[in-house]
Amino acid sequence: MIDIHCHLLPGLDDGPATLDEALALAGALVADGITHVVATPHVFPGRFDNRRSGIGPAAQALQQALAQAGLPLQLRWAGEVRLAPEALDLLGAQELPWLGDAAGLRTLLLEMPDNQVPLGALAFVGALQRQGITPVL
Repeated sequence: MIDIHCHLLPGLDDGPATLDEALALAGALVADGITHVVATPHVFPGRFDNRRSGIGPAAQALQQALAQAGLPLQLRWAGEVRLAPEALDLLGAQELPWLGDAAGLRTLLLEMPDNQVPLGALAFVGALQRQGITPVL
């Protein structure tokens, strides 16, 4: 079983606050039959200011801790990117964490604001697609 949307990295968003909590969550994932997980912390400018350059090292540290704890969980990382104008700035700075990147095609886990699809969402998605990015909602 593979989980492609999990808030597992400690201290980055509303997921586990500590490494011990992250390891406990990882243990529960393994107990439920999950073998691979994609950690997708929120990328929500102004609330969770995560970017590619910070998520990668956090994921590497957790992968080492998983190995030391003997937890057989394969960890990959991306981000859950909030639909916000600042996301385009992160795109320009090459700081968006991709869900996937193969043959020049990038996939982005895109989060809509709570309880609404905002005006301009379709234009935002179109702008991503014109740049070779497929959003996954």
